[in-house]
Amino acid sequence: MTTRTGISMQQPRRQRSAFGCVVLSLCLVFAGGASAAVGVTVDPPVRIAVKTLDDERVMGWIISRDAEGFEVRSPRGDEIALVPWDDLAPDRVLWVQDKLLADDDARGWFELAAQIYPRDGGRISGEKALGRALGADPTLEDLAQRLRDGEAVTWADAAPEPETDDAPGPDTVDENAPDDAGLEPDDGEGDDHAAPHDEDAAHGPQVVGDIQTQFWGELSPELMAESVEALKKEADEATEQMGVRLRTYEDDNFLLFTDLPPAEARRWAGLLDEMYDRLLETFDLPAGQNIFRGKCAIYVFSRQTDYFQYCAQTLGFPAMGTAGVCHSRGDGFCVVAFYRQENTLNFAHVLVHESVHAFVHRYRSHPFIPSWINEGLAEHIAYKLVDSRGFGESDWAQQAEYMRRRLRQLDSLQGMLDLPHIQGWQYPVASELCAFMIRQSPTRYRDFINAIKDGKHWQQALREDYGIDRDQLVRAFGDAIGARNLRP
Repeated sequence: MTTRTGISMQQPRRQRSAFGCVVLSLCLVFAGGASAAVGVTVDPPVRIAVKTLDDERVMGWIISRDAEGFEVRSPRGDEIALVPWDDLAPDRVLWVQDKLLADDDARGWFELAAQIYPRDGGRISGEKALGRALGADPTLEDLAQRLRDGEAVTWADAAPEPETDDAPGPDTVDENAPDDAGLEPDDGEGDDHAAPHDEDAAHGPQVVGDIQTQFWGELSPELMAESVEALKKEADEATEQMGVRLRTYEDDNFLLFTDLPPAEARRWAGLLDEMYDRLLETFDLPAGQNIFRGKCAIYVFSRQTDYFQYCAQTLGFPAMGTAGVCHSRGDGFCVVAFYRQENTLNFAHVLVHESVHAFVHRYRSHPFIPSWINEGLAEHIAYKLVDSRGFGESDWAQQAEYMRRRLRQLDSLQGMLDLPHIQGWQYPVASELCAFMIRQSPTRYRDFINAIKDGKHWQQALREDYGIDRDQLVRAFGDAIGARNLRP
């Protein structure tokens, strides 16, 4: 994100725009002829449709925001509107900001709470924002209570952060170290799924423990039954330690532990089954085959704080800034955890995405699947099952055109194929590349994955089993999306 300065604005006046929604007619003066922007640029733009307090509809793409409001570009791109936060009800402000703020942005959520808490009808939404702030930084509790008590507190009233030693250590980064310093080899399946395309978020595998090869391949009925009981025991011990109660929903492939209402739990169990069937078909496996050790354990918490606590206490994983995690283990078990995001579409997408990682971890064997292949397949399946067929419009579904524009501008994948963990903006790129490869030949794509799982380096598998080398693949993909002369 970037900040633009030198902006001067006259008071906007409200009018009906040509693109069928309410906008604010702006008279803007920009230093040096800069393009329209307010405060922080939203990149990529976020799609929005929201009603104001006057019951007027604002629709388009949010391109920038600041403490006073946000700018919306019309769907056709020919008009820009400034929408003050005060023109929206507190719950609508929260709804919009939820699309813009990362889960671990403690300051952003606290400042949002301070903005809407004093407003008429703002207490409930303010409490929700405070909950998000405290989830990201529990040390804000005293400041939150002062806000609840009616004090006009600001972020500046927060206690200063303690000074840290500049010497490289466990919690610091040596900027002179190579990019892969300290990374242990792993299987590459599963990642901590951060807010959509957060460039600063940590994405990557979470594989725990040494690989125990005896737990791959065909497992005996006795071992399968023992493994299911072991997963149930783990769930009982974890929830007892946390002091929460989860219901168990069990089918042929999944153990779903959740405190969601039964009807909703069954809905998500059905989506998981549909995802599993789609993957069996993709890899030409017999219908009904269970590839997991026992079953895949899925935890869905209704409260974000319970998700954070479970990840910290049971998985040993700091989950701040994530919406879900696939915890694949060297002993063959797969544990996938989430919290129920308010945005149903985003939650459904992450649910499928992370669960695909569990499938890939267990599929065929255990060798490393590179990040761009793993994330690309997870995004592709999630898009097919969630974004493209009736769930509605999630944040993740709105990135394809932005991705195409960015690749046309860069003429490069920016090293995506060689990164140990691809960057946030590259997720839709990897998804589109996966879809492109499958469209060309589902059989060759399956052979490509099988060859990697059987021990080949991905470039060798691409040449020998898919039938094309890396540069040829990138050029063909670029031609397909209108990014001529695309380079790796």
